[in-house]
Amino acid sequence: MKRSQNETSNAPFEPDASAREMEPFVPSAGGDAVSGGAGKKERILRAAQAMFGRHGFANTTMKMIAEEAGVAFGLVAHHFGGKENLFITAGFDMIGRLLTRVREEASDAESGYDALTQFIRAYLRFTLDNPETFPVLIRCSPFGELGGEDHKALVAEKFDLIFDEIAAHLKRGMDDGSIRLLPVRKTALLLYGNILTAVRTHFITPYKFAGLYEETLRYVQHAVANPEGLGREAVFRRKFQHLSLID
Repeated sequence: MKRSQNETSNAPFEPDASAREMEPFVPSAGGDAVSGGAGKKERILRAAQAMFGRHGFANTTMKMIAEEAGVAFGLVAHHFGGKENLFITAGFDMIGRLLTRVREEASDAESGYDALTQFIRAYLRFTLDNPETFPVLIRCSPFGELGGEDHKALVAEKFDLIFDEIAAHLKRGMDDGSIRLLPVRKTALLLYGNILTAVRTHFITPYKFAGLYEETLRYVQHAVANPEGLGREAVFRRKFQHLSLID
């Protein structure tokens, strides 16, 4: 028997339910710290992330990185080659660590909306947990700083992994009814733009807004949430009702 629209939405989805009791974004222990037993190669990589994040690509030298890592100058080139290759490696390592974190946090989500919320929360917390090294991804654009088109293509491919994660959560939410119908890829790009703007504002601008990360999460939640909380059946009906196949 068909259910009416009112029956379908007896338990409406509340997009700001988690926002009302939102846990504040605070850094956790660990993060940037490199263990005392870390090898020289790892120390160089962390030093490169810190220096590129602090000074940008153009203003960072291999000597600065060697001094930060506490190793001989020649050892930096021995492990990573030139500065451009080290910059790419440093950025890719940071993206890899970020993806590991956000995937773990969103793995047990009960809906696409919850998965997207957990993804964004984990992403923002990761930036706070790694304040010295994360800015390697935002201080300078790898697309503008790198000369070779091959390198830029590799960077684009790596950043696509982030978009793919967001898109997957959006698609899941549209299928389970927790997220309203939206153009998936474009929406993923717009959401990531909002997240990145908040992070750049926090780290590299003089503007300081209390609760910026919390408000960014609320904004995204309200932008995508299906306020009716419709299930799969109702989503199907909404998709095809304009074809007059169902009433």
